[in-house]
Amino acid sequence: MKRLLFAVAVVLTAFSCGDDCPQSDFTGDYLGDRVCTLGTGSTGETVTVSAGSVEDELSIAIGGENLSTEIKGCDLKVDDTVVLGNGFRGDASLAGDVLSVDYQVKLLTVDIFDCQFSGTKQ
Repeated sequence: MKRLLFAVAVVLTAFSCGDDCPQSDFTGDYLGDRVCTLGTGSTGETVTVSAGSVEDELSIAIGGENLSTEIKGCDLKVDDTVVLGNGFRGDASLAGDVLSVDYQVKLLTVDIFDCQFSGTKQ
């Protein structure tokens, strides 16, 4: 019985730790294209991801904005900063060296910009 419990614990530990990306995997500069609705089309851009004040937080500098995010495995959740219908909402993910970011800028509850970025770590 002890062996069975030990085997189950090992399997659960392996599955729970396998999908986590540490903060250091995300930090750095990413070169790619950003496309926004109501914009001028695709723009080449360097996006900088920097460490936050705690282990599971990051800041993404994109399009003149700083998006605060929380690490969820190898995905990022943009802190929902919509207050009285104004602010940011979105998410991001890391696949190898490619960062994908999808975020919305809201004004009076309306998406005034819906932006996507995909870039490779430099």
